[in-house]
Amino acid sequence: MRKHIQTESEWQEQMSEKIIDQLQCELYMDMPFMKIALSALSPKANEQLTSMASDGTYIYYNPQRLMDTFRKNGKYLDRAYLHSVLHCLFFHLWTRGGRNELLWNTACDIMVEYTIDGMDKPCTRRILSYIRK
Repeated sequence: MRKHIQTESEWQEQMSEKIIDQLQCELYMDMPFMKIALSALSPKANEQLTSMASDGTYIYYNPQRLMDTFRKNGKYLDRAYLHSVLHCLFFHLWTRGGRNELLWNTACDIMVEYTIDGMDKPCTRRILSYIRK
């Protein structure tokens, strides 16, 4: 019986899942009170994405972009992961109703980013510009 030779895409998915595990651990170390929320989303590859996204069940990621970003700026991924988790915790995915989608999404992103900045945790901290403050 021949042993399966792993393809490039299989390897990328495997490494991406390890990166996501590491993100969860880094976030958990700074925010143990968020353990259940941080581990609630199952990782799922989606090569069409440019960043992370969630539907409340899965955390979607593009394996190639995830690995590239991990190499260049791993801290960004902690923040992106937490950003998706907070959208779920704040019910942003389900409470838009008849509101303008662009305005709703923008307002939700502002709220989530403001919350992350206010947490001031080492794993998601970044220098804030004058405008952002």
